[in-house]
Amino acid sequence: MPRLTLDGIRIGATGRVADVELVYAVDGCLDADGRNCIVLPTYYTGTHESYLPWIGPGRPFDPERWFIVIPNMLGNGLSTVKASDTGCGWDPRTHETLRVSDNVACQRALLDHLGVQHVALVAGWSMGGLQAYEWAVAHPDIIDAFLPICASSRCWPLNTMFLRGLAPFLEHALAHVEHRESALAAFGRAYASWDYSAAYYRDELWREDGFDSISDLLDWWSQDHQSRDPADLLTMLATWQSARPGPASRSLRETLSTVTARAIVMPSTTDMYFTHVENALEASWLPRGELRPIVSDYGHIAGRPGHLLKVTAQVAAAVGDLLGPS
Repeated sequence: MPRLTLDGIRIGATGRVADVELVYAVDGCLDADGRNCIVLPTYYTGTHESYLPWIGPGRPFDPERWFIVIPNMLGNGLSTVKASDTGCGWDPRTHETLRVSDNVACQRALLDHLGVQHVALVAGWSMGGLQAYEWAVAHPDIIDAFLPICASSRCWPLNTMFLRGLAPFLEHALAHVEHRESALAAFGRAYASWDYSAAYYRDELWREDGFDSISDLLDWWSQDHQSRDPADLLTMLATWQSARPGPASRSLRETLSTVTARAIVMPSTTDMYFTHVENALEASWLPRGELRPIVSDYGHIAGRPGHLLKVTAQVAAAVGDLLGPS
């Protein structure tokens, strides 16, 4: 995969010096004027490959028309950070939080490297949507539109409680190597209870996802997370928890009211941590924002790329409305 090395950049609230290797994927061709770019930042446990179900002719993001850039999040197992003061990999126990703004600053440097002059759209599911909001706030000079899907601009209090409840599993996995596998399995099982909705479990919608029982679903979540690095998971968890665009001296409402980019905000109506109610608040504060909910009993997972054909069609319609006809 292509990668960009950024030496001696400033990371975190105190500006710690670090070296970054940003791994990314591109599809399509950049126009001569460098203005046909779409950015798709990745999400928690996702990589550039996670967006493939949405990319291609007849799909939401068509590389025959657009230059699509997918930067991997810092700490997702592909994009890496090294603290220059130690020469070692970024350790979430000893270094300050990598923020959403750190990711977006590195992505901006990547676009400069690629010759991108303007961004037509930043879109993303979950943490990808957090980064889309940060793009709209931090770089109004370069971005036309953004599309957060099952996301929000900040980590609201309920979302924070969800993450704080999960973090101890990862901290235990790092502190006790002999318990790493069981701690990661427990992390996955706890996460599963939040990612869906009450109706998903009550009406046994998990059967439509190929699971034979609740235990089968929980086992899948356990096994999936046992293969991951707890330091990476904790790094991204802290990034997620720190999400809040704009200066701390301004309220979120004041910050979002200055956004000039067009936006379609697409929460799931049953998302248990990026809630519909809080998305409605944020959309109302955007001067050019539209709330367009995904009505679904699948909870947060309703918007995962490629999961539901109906949602893929809704995303495609929103992209078309933001970018205009081909």
